[in-house]
Amino acid sequence: WRSILLASLLFYGSLLGMALLVYLFPDLIYSLLSPQQVAKMERMYDPDRIPLPPNFAAPEGGHLKHRLFAEGYRALGSSGPLATPDQWRDLIARYWGLCSQVDTHCGTILKALRDSGRWDDTIVVFTSDHGDMMGAHQLVAKCVMYEEAATVPLLVKLPGQKAGRRIAGPVSH
Repeated sequence: WRSILLASLLFYGSLLGMALLVYLFPDLIYSLLSPQQVAKMERMYDPDRIPLPPNFAAPEGGHLKHRLFAEGYRALGSSGPLATPDQWRDLIARYWGLCSQVDTHCGTILKALRDSGRWDDTIVVFTSDHGDMMGAHQLVAKCVMYEEAATVPLLVKLPGQKAGRRIAGPVSH
């Protein structure tokens, strides 16, 4: 039914000659999946094979905000305590599964654009509002302005674009 919904949106958007914004976010992905699909997604990556971030160790001392967040994650976590490296690997494995689902649904949208003949006249922008600490400094989410939380993807495909270009400096959106 998700493919039918997407195809319907693209059809009505093209019928009305209007631009169409498709916005995917994790809560939407979860709402589209059955409990069995969520369980499969959360088991997509083996936690035993997940490397911890190079900066996983929580720094000694540091800012009060960082220390309080790190202590909170150790005690309560985001969906359970994050007191051991194995608990962190489990969280990261589930997060990677969610990212893979977002990738899959982005692929579905891009395929629908190609199949509908709208690819060549559509601007596609892929970005995010924030990154995620995901274990760096034993933190989660965007609670501090470290590189992991501040860096986001920004990919743009323009009509008629023949080649990509990488911009080395910072960009803003």
